[in-house]
Amino acid sequence: MLTNLYQEAEQYAAAHPGAYPAGQLPGRVEIRGTVEQITGLHVDNLVVIDLRGFEQLVDAMGGIEVNVKDAGTGGRLPIGGEVVGGHIVGIKGYFTPGRQRLDGFHALWYARSRAADSDNYRQARQRCVVRAIVDQVDPARMLARYPELARIARNNIYTDIPVQSLPDFVDLVARIQGSTSNSVSLTADAGVLDGNPDYALVRRLVKQGIAPPTPRPASGTAAGSTGSGNSPSPEAVYARC
Repeated sequence: MLTNLYQEAEQYAAAHPGAYPAGQLPGRVEIRGTVEQITGLHVDNLVVIDLRGFEQLVDAMGGIEVNVKDAGTGGRLPIGGEVVGGHIVGIKGYFTPGRQRLDGFHALWYARSRAADSDNYRQARQRCVVRAIVDQVDPARMLARYPELARIARNNIYTDIPVQSLPDFVDLVARIQGSTSNSVSLTADAGVLDGNPDYALVRRLVKQGIAPPTPRPASGTAAGSTGSGNSPSPEAVYARC
């Protein structure tokens, strides 16, 4: 839905000159405002990385180590491919399950692949890839490759983070690495229907997700239980990296 919004904003601006202030890119403006409205959060800064830039950044890291899984349906997870007329076409290969180091091309496709299962499983893979990048990036090593990163950024990345704030983000990465973080899944399993979202529910889920953790009780609800007696969905189990 957000992808469609980005494209529609750009198309609207092209058909209606002057609809947005000079110098603003409509897609970025609308994505930012919509995410703020849906989540109830204020977005301080924006980073946009296109697919080629993502692939190049992972390669600049030396790849990422990921616990690769088969498709959520149990079959092989394709590299490439799309569903046309009920059949998957354009497959370039298949992932082999197991813990392994992925280069940029394979990391991108592991995060993008969905032809063999669904968007929910793809979102789970995306979270695992993002977590791997955050945990495994070495800011000092990346800074040593500044000329290459500058070239990648110039062609494939946009951000409005001020240069003087970059050292703070390096410190932030160091604090995040190895820590426990929450991932709020806005899926049907959580009660969020993409065709008719309950925005009040979304904001509650986000608020709960960013709240400080509460002390775990000495006994009672077992770890991993929802407390309601319901078993976690297959997608939730799959999402455990």
